[in-house]
Parts: sequence; C-alpha cells; structure tokens
Amino acid sequence: MRALSFCGGENGAAGELLARAEELAARFDGVTGSPWDRTGYRSDGAAFTVESFARCLIHDPIHHLWHAGAA
Repeated sequence: MRALSFCGGENGAAGELLARAEELAARFDGVTGSPWDRTGYRSDGAAFTVESFARCLIHDPIHHLWHAGAA
C-alpha cells in the first residue's frame, strides 16, 4: 500500500492508522440490525445515522491521503 510508505511504514503513522482502522472495523462489525439506522445530530444540526457516520469515517482518511498523494 502506497500510504504505508508515504506515512512512515508499518512502524510509523501509517501502521498506527492501520491498527486503529482494524479496531474500528471490528467495532462496526459488531453492529447488526436496526442500530445502523439510529440517528444522531452534529452541532450544526446535520443528521447522521450510524451507517452514514461510518461511511464518512471511512471516506475521510482515504480522501485526505489521496489529496496528499499517498493513496
């Protein structure tokens, strides 16, 4: 993965991000059924479901790595 070398390899920032992403994936894997539709609100009033929050949470790091030239 290009991002690993860009961010310091498996022992650097990229390795830490990968470890945290695996933990996050395991937690999301434990969400089943209707909790995916549970709604919360940001301070600006925008509504998010657990599913839409998860999608944003996955997208943002990839988006930023892409713009940094690492993805």
